[in-house]
Amino acid sequence: MHGIETGKRWIVMNLAGAFLLLLSLAGCDTPGPQGMLPTGRWAGEGTFVYEHWKGEAASQASIHRQYPTTLSIQPGEVDGHIVLLLDVELDRGSLPDMGDKTVLKAALVEAKRVSDTTVLYRLVGLLANPKPSERLSFDEHTPPYAASCTTSAGATIFQIIHGEQAVDVYRFRGRELDKAGSFSDQKEGLIHWTEHLVRQGD
Repeated sequence: MHGIETGKRWIVMNLAGAFLLLLSLAGCDTPGPQGMLPTGRWAGEGTFVYEHWKGEAASQASIHRQYPTTLSIQPGEVDGHIVLLLDVELDRGSLPDMGDKTVLKAALVEAKRVSDTTVLYRLVGLLANPKPSERLSFDEHTPPYAASCTTSAGATIFQIIHGEQAVDVYRFRGRELDKAGSFSDQKEGLIHWTEHLVRQGD
């Protein structure tokens, strides 16, 4: 009897270990603590739709296009403050009055841990398509929260509002990142985008 019980325990322990291994291989080992924005570099491809409906027919446009995109999230310092630096680059091609690239540089700080799985972030600096001479500065007067980061079902989902009309959602799972966002003006038009990126390096 003792041998049978020992054998049962061995089988249960090995099945549990195999189950945990399968979860890890399935991507449930989300990098970093739960609810925390992961750091690293990602590269991939996106697709956007641009619709502009205001004004004369000549100024109206409908554009659908694919483009390469990169993302970097790294710890850094702005005006003596420790921050997370988020850099986005989209080589999206020309759009009316918008040039052919989008470059976003943001500085974030952890503002509040809501639970074991969710953290709120404050956006303390933002530059859109900056000139080479422009640098991020730490803004003491921004709203207390502009982004949330939640770990759920093996993925980490980061949502951020920048400006009054733009939202981005990042979904990190293992080495892969799916990103979607929108900018809209009910009187003039909209831009919607979706991207798939893969982590670069280790």
